[in-house]
Amino acid sequence: MSIERLLAWDKESVNHMGAFLGDQIRNCDSIDILTGYFYANGLEAITEAISEHRDKKLTLRILVGMDADISTRGLVYALYSREHKQFPTELIKDTLQKIEAQLTEADENYQLPYDVSKIEICVRRTKEKNHSKVYLLGGKSFTCGSSNLTKDGLSRRHECNVHVKDQALTREVQDKFEELWASSLPIDVFTDQTGDGEGTGPSEDSKDTTRPWTVFDAYMKIMHEYLKGKEPEAELSEKIKSIVTQATYFDKDGNEQPFTSYYYQTKGVADAYKILQQYGGVIIADVVGLGKTVMASALASMLDGPGMIIAPAHLLKGEDSWETYLGRKNGNDTSKPLGFALTPKGWSAHSMDESKLTDLREFKAARTLIIDEAHNFRNPNTALYDGMSAALNQSPKNIIFLSATPFNNSPKDLESLVKLFPAERIQSVRDTLTNHVGKYEKELIEWKSLRADKIAQLKKQETISDEMLKDLEEFCRQAPGFGTRN
Repeated sequence: MSIERLLAWDKESVNHMGAFLGDQIRNCDSIDILTGYFYANGLEAITEAISEHRDKKLTLRILVGMDADISTRGLVYALYSREHKQFPTELIKDTLQKIEAQLTEADENYQLPYDVSKIEICVRRTKEKNHSKVYLLGGKSFTCGSSNLTKDGLSRRHECNVHVKDQALTREVQDKFEELWASSLPIDVFTDQTGDGEGTGPSEDSKDTTRPWTVFDAYMKIMHEYLKGKEPEAELSEKIKSIVTQATYFDKDGNEQPFTSYYYQTKGVADAYKILQQYGGVIIADVVGLGKTVMASALASMLDGPGMIIAPAHLLKGEDSWETYLGRKNGNDTSKPLGFALTPKGWSAHSMDESKLTDLREFKAARTLIIDEAHNFRNPNTALYDGMSAALNQSPKNIIFLSATPFNNSPKDLESLVKLFPAERIQSVRDTLTNHVGKYEKELIEWKSLRADKIAQLKKQETISDEMLKDLEEFCRQAPGFGTRN
């Protein structure tokens, strides 16, 4: 491969990509651009070169892989209007109608800044998302790198691109572009972004952005980033669904019934599985009645090796107990495991009060522990906690904690549970956890002191007005961890 030139910033931090592209445009019959993000000011950066193009007509095709900003809406509408007059199609007609519903007065008054007799511009979007930045120069060479078709990408920001003249490689890249262009679609959605469209916010010296970030914009961006990775991957989701569809149980009359699962449960199992794989432990902390036992059982069925259930004695036997999830209750026949529940290979259930629990053969063989009513382990200064901690230090295991009240008295309750996870798996977050818990604990103590003073003041009043009650309610809402037990 012949790399003709490196296009990067110089000692004065000048980005030369726009100037280089302008020089090429002056001497090319066609330019094909595949860009992740497209801003109208990206074309402005090469307007002079387009205007100075030699007599032969220039064809400019722009293929947008990610987003076109609203600043391009007027341009795109003008181009599609002209295209529809020349080559009317239902697709372009529908696209124009969709864009018309979004137009502002500025968009409607948009005038193409180029002599249409000298330049033919076409703009489309890729069928699938594409983050490439490729500039094909008359089919003879191309540049590729980090520059989007935006003013920041072509002139302001530090970018790195290379100019390649290898003919065989150029043809291969051109073929890729033609393949994408053949399946491309009209653009009818425009994002209201700032900066270079990649969530970076406005550039410090930018005068081209339509407006600064609003609080709502920032909130929506944060929620988008937070939620976009929350859906379980397809393979994991299918695995959980296959477990659920095989689930059955016996009702009070001894009749076998299909198990009904809920999305929040299967979604919770997927989230718990990923956390368990990363940290070696997870806390399932839904409130009473939402199916923590079911979720833990499904999670256990996805794991390798034997395991042990540790729970208070009253949860081990009887209706809807762990006995139900270890084997089907069908008269005296408990040989068949409940389809949705735990695998039959070596799983057992024991009381957390059982003498020498951690010395049992089943405990030592277990690769995973399910600890129900896990808040019993919130105090590290008990014999129960001390024995479990010592045993897990010698033989680390995956741990699935179940509790409706993991945070009962103090943020340190949570810290105590997490510290039972395998030490080497939580090493990267252990100090951070301790620091956050310490800070939260301090804030909670301070607030409790203020709350006591507030209540003492109210007790001195013979009557409490509605205003005073509202004041107390608002004060409580400002508490650290409002909505949790504290």
